[in-house]
Amino acid sequence: GRRRVLALGVLHARTRELEIARARVARGGDPAAEPAWGIQGPGATTMVRTAARRDWRREFSLIAFRSLWRTAVTGRTDPVPDLIVRYPYLAGGHPERLPGVGELDEMMEAGDTVVIATADPFHHGIGYGDDPARARHPDQGGLDLARARIAEGLALLEQGHHGDYEQHCVAARSDARDVGQLVRHLIGPCASRMHALVWADMTQAYAQPPPTWVAGALIELVPALPRQDRAAHTPGVS
Repeated sequence: GRRRVLALGVLHARTRELEIARARVARGGDPAAEPAWGIQGPGATTMVRTAARRDWRREFSLIAFRSLWRTAVTGRTDPVPDLIVRYPYLAGGHPERLPGVGELDEMMEAGDTVVIATADPFHHGIGYGDDPARARHPDQGGLDLARARIAEGLALLEQGHHGDYEQHCVAARSDARDVGQLVRHLIGPCASRMHALVWADMTQAYAQPPPTWVAGALIELVPALPRQDRAAHTPGVS
């Protein structure tokens, strides 16, 4: 029954410029010093800083969702919600500062928007640089490790500790560092629930021996406060 769906995708660091910028911010650098800082996406005309950037055109993180969306809306007789797609980059512990966030804040203020996001919250194994002696196969303790690490990140998001969450994502090799912070900013204080946890073998993709895999989780974040009460409980928002 909502009028709009806001889909947030991971903007992977697929160029050297993006990778270097991400590393600098992870080490404590100011995101505002990076040309890629901001929120990109089709039709994002309100964002002066990132309007000219087209990094998102090469992004693949929402391809599956877009396919499912087309299937879901085909043949519907009731009104189809507007689909807004955005890709945040370099939240750096302060998602409220991201250029373009005002557009999304206005959507949330209207009270007619559902937010979804995609990310892989845990990468593990030899192909990702883990010590072969310590790397775990999914069915030999790996998924238990993934579940614990993902839960740690969700706890930080619930509390609004964006800077700590950024560092958690670096340690857990989670590519949810930007979308996670932005979702938490948009919905405010929340409770989380992990409904499912799966894994995908990445040995062929990285041409590395097993274990080399990535975890995917179905996670629900439920706002704990009405929209008008959230600012007072959200770090960095006045």
